[in-house]
Amino acid sequence: MNTDDIHGDNDVLDVSSYIINYCHANNISITNLKLQKLLYFCEASYLIETHESSACFDEQILAWPYGPVVKSIYNLYSNFKNSEITVRPKLNSELKNEKVIETTLEVLSPYNAYVLAEMTHSHWPWIRAYKKGSNTIITKRSIYDYVTNSHH
Repeated sequence: MNTDDIHGDNDVLDVSSYIINYCHANNISITNLKLQKLLYFCEASYLIETHESSACFDEQILAWPYGPVVKSIYNLYSNFKNSEITVRPKLNSELKNEKVIETTLEVLSPYNAYVLAEMTHSHWPWIRAYKKGSNTIITKRSIYDYVTNSHH
């Protein structure tokens, strides 16, 4: 459920499947922690591309100790713990604005999960949400405001 009234164009399950498959196809390591950070950065890039008229996906992003998390996807891949996600999930539908997601992955997927987590820890949407406590929603609006004002 999206609290910002910004509609999501894609199913988060398809976005996460796309990320995992992209990493496998490019011989890039992908763990659940890394997947969570890439979902956050894909959302940020998507909001810039659409000028906040639509989000990449509807699901809420939560502030957890190691950065932003989409809980449903975290739970889905939690059995992999800190290990490589070895499954190759099927996409149920084509992604809208796939190029935005692909470009984000081209730039950020080579980084390891901890570097990506560190990056998110410098973003005030996570900082402000996490100060209120773990599981606080990082709003899409705060992500958009941050990325458009800082150009990160």
